[in-house]
Amino acid sequence: MSGDDPNFLQISGTPYSNLIEQLELTIIKGTMPTGLITGKVLLHEDIIDGPNSGDSTLGYTSLGNDDILISNYQTYLSGLHNGIDPKTIILTGVKDHRALLEVKENRTIFITNRSLIYLTKKINQVAPIKNVVTKTNLEYFTTYETLDDVKKNMVTSKYNRFPVVDELGCIKGMISKGNLLEAKQKKAILVEHNEKGQSIEGIENVTLLEVIDHHRVADIQTMGPLYFRVEPVGCTSTIVAKIYEENQVEISPIMAKIMLSAILSDTLLFKSPTSTDIDEETARKLAIIAGVNLENYGMSVIYAGSDFEHATPESILTTDVKPFMFGDLKVVIAQTNTSDFNGFYKMHDDTLAKMNQLCRTQQIDLYVLLVTDVVIGGTEMIVSGQAKWIAEQAFNIRPNENSIFLPNVFSRKKQVVPVLMQAAKL
Repeated sequence: MSGDDPNFLQISGTPYSNLIEQLELTIIKGTMPTGLITGKVLLHEDIIDGPNSGDSTLGYTSLGNDDILISNYQTYLSGLHNGIDPKTIILTGVKDHRALLEVKENRTIFITNRSLIYLTKKINQVAPIKNVVTKTNLEYFTTYETLDDVKKNMVTSKYNRFPVVDELGCIKGMISKGNLLEAKQKKAILVEHNEKGQSIEGIENVTLLEVIDHHRVADIQTMGPLYFRVEPVGCTSTIVAKIYEENQVEISPIMAKIMLSAILSDTLLFKSPTSTDIDEETARKLAIIAGVNLENYGMSVIYAGSDFEHATPESILTTDVKPFMFGDLKVVIAQTNTSDFNGFYKMHDDTLAKMNQLCRTQQIDLYVLLVTDVVIGGTEMIVSGQAKWIAEQAFNIRPNENSIFLPNVFSRKKQVVPVLMQAAKL
């Protein structure tokens, strides 16, 4: 609220009763006013000594019938004959008001023993809160929002402090921009990746405790030392299972089945060139804990992800997708496993059209989709984008074609990415 506007109490619909009660005023002369304040509130000094005292356009040289004048008692007594004739006046610092009883003018006089400074500080607080508070376009945060989301919205706001509410809209506290400076950084462990471009937004502002991965080591940087565990195995879950064993933590049947599913999917039933003996050994241990037959369950995992009956181009292109930077070129490589090539070919044209659209709208230079069938024993590679020449160079795709079948190619990490990166350097 601004304290500079003399019309503030009028604009905010403040009743006289608020003014009298909150400023602890006593009426000693005239008629007790009722209803709402309808005039300006001015200081005696503004009229006789202020910089605008000679500017009649501001209305400070004369008082209207509805205006209220606030003045120090002694100052007002000395200015009674200066042509100032308010209908309602509030006098501060009054210890003895007997001199006022001789005033014959027809006006209402309130007095208080409070100081002028006290009144000028408090007067805007007498306005009804219901007429002052913002009711629309409210800026607030909820208890379930993350600090990252809060920070983004605070940066673009003109306010410094914001209410925090729960899901029912009940106030739980306040947060200010200064609080963000005191907030402790989030802590995280990167699993199944170590590249900044493949991680969550704002990863550079997170304190990394550990990395557990089986991919190449790329551009991750940290402010301090951390546990960094990268092993040349076919699946990160193989490493996680080893960590369970090393720390003598029992693996539940549900967790065993989850990690087993990941190993079978990542290694394509141990047919991927990235698969190792450690992956297969770990999978067999997990299958015993999960209570499943390894071979039968492995085929069910592959078939579960191979049904294109209810799939869409969007779901195929976003289920398992990784972004890469080849120099200045933005490359995206998606992979899907299937045993239903016929089902995919029915969606081939729509999927390629979606890839072309994503290249345009997201400024992707090369989009690669790998459709891998472990039963047939290979991968269909579909490519799109202005940097399609990289895939043409790497895998001998004809310039007038958008796809090629690659027998015995199963691994994006080992059999596709390195070849594309090498071709991009040519």
